[in-house]
Amino acid sequence: MPENDALQRALKEIDLLRSELAGQQETQQKNIKMLQDNKEELLAQKEELAAMVDELSSQNRKLVNAFDLLRQRNNEMDQIIYRASHDLKGPATSILGINNLLQNYSGDAFIDDCCSHIDFQLLKMNALLNSLSSFSHVAISEPHMDPVDFHFILNDALEECSQIPFSNTMSVLRNLEDNLTFRSDSHFIRVILYELLSNAFIFRNYEKDGTVSVDVRMKEDTLTIRIHDGGDGIQPDIRKKIFNMFYRGSDKSLGNGLGLYKVKKCIEALKGTIGVRHEGGTEFTVTLPVEYYRP
Repeated sequence: MPENDALQRALKEIDLLRSELAGQQETQQKNIKMLQDNKEELLAQKEELAAMVDELSSQNRKLVNAFDLLRQRNNEMDQIIYRASHDLKGPATSILGINNLLQNYSGDAFIDDCCSHIDFQLLKMNALLNSLSSFSHVAISEPHMDPVDFHFILNDALEECSQIPFSNTMSVLRNLEDNLTFRSDSHFIRVILYELLSNAFIFRNYEKDGTVSVDVRMKEDTLTIRIHDGGDGIQPDIRKKIFNMFYRGSDKSLGNGLGLYKVKKCIEALKGTIGVRHEGGTEFTVTLPVEYYRP
């Protein structure tokens, strides 16, 4: 009968729907199980990541504490060097004076010879103490932006360079403005000029009269200093080392290897740059940011 056929078809469709629903339910249960497994895995990874974050935070705190302790120790060491070099200069100067008196009144050739050796060593010791004092001052000081009279500082640095042996055979060519004033740190500028000029005086070609040129330009808020000598230049294998602490790259060196290191520290403190060119001698180019100033 048609009614029975329709009923049979309806029952078959219901069975098919039941089968499809059962399959969908099975698939859904599998998906739920997969999601639960993924959730558990994610939770485990989250816990693992949290433990790693805690460990990294702990290590970071240790590094920060270690860095603070190291900075404190460095500051203490700078203070000790500054204090020791300052305190030792007094006794060294007194010994030098007593030695000169002994040399003047001895009248004995042997004693005079010994006094000369003592005098030479004391002068070297004084130079070292002065260098350490200057270095520690640079290390522990922050730049102070005050009016700078560049001509005054340059003349002062050249006056100190006049103590270098055979400096009277040197000529200095200046190329700079008459009224060159600006705001920066006078002491740091003085250290930069003296150390670069003294290097030019010391490492010149002794077989001929040397010439050092000082070229200074100020454009807006940038000061550029070029110091060129006609010496032998710097050998390629030591050029990368000249700004290292205590590095002495030549037998001509009269110092203790702190000069160019101090120059680098001063320039870094003033947020400037320094470059070296080797052509017909050595030329140092210093670029510093400064504040415009007119008295």
